[in-house]
Amino acid sequence: KAPEGYELTKQVIHVTVDGEKVIDVKVTNSKSLGQFEIVKVDAEDKTKVLSDAEFEVYKDGKKVDTLRTDKTGKVISTKLEPGTYTLKETKAPQGYKLLKEEIEVVV
Repeated sequence: KAPEGYELTKQVIHVTVDGEKVIDVKVTNSKSLGQFEIVKVDAEDKTKVLSDAEFEVYKDGKKVDTLRTDKTGKVISTKLEPGTYTLKETKAPQGYKLLKEEIEVVV
C-alpha cells in the first residue's frame, strides 16, 4: 500500500535476508497526479459551447499553466499534483465578456 497521495510502485524489489545484517532498501513512489476539464458555455444557452476562451491556472499564487478551449468548448488540464488551483479567464470568446470571478478547482 502506498502512502496517501502517492501511487503504488510497480517495481519488484528482491531482498535476501542474511543472518543478522541490516540492509537498507530504498523504495520510491511517485505522487498521484490528476486533471480537470473545463467546458465553456453561453450563460443563457447552456447548449452553446464557446471556443477560444483562455484560462490561466495558478497554484499558491504562481502560474502553472495556460489553457484554451477548443471548438467543442472544452479543454483538459495537464497532469497536476493534488491540491487547490485557481482559474482566471484571461481571454473571453469573441463577443463575450471575461468572467469576473476566479474559479477554484481541487485536484
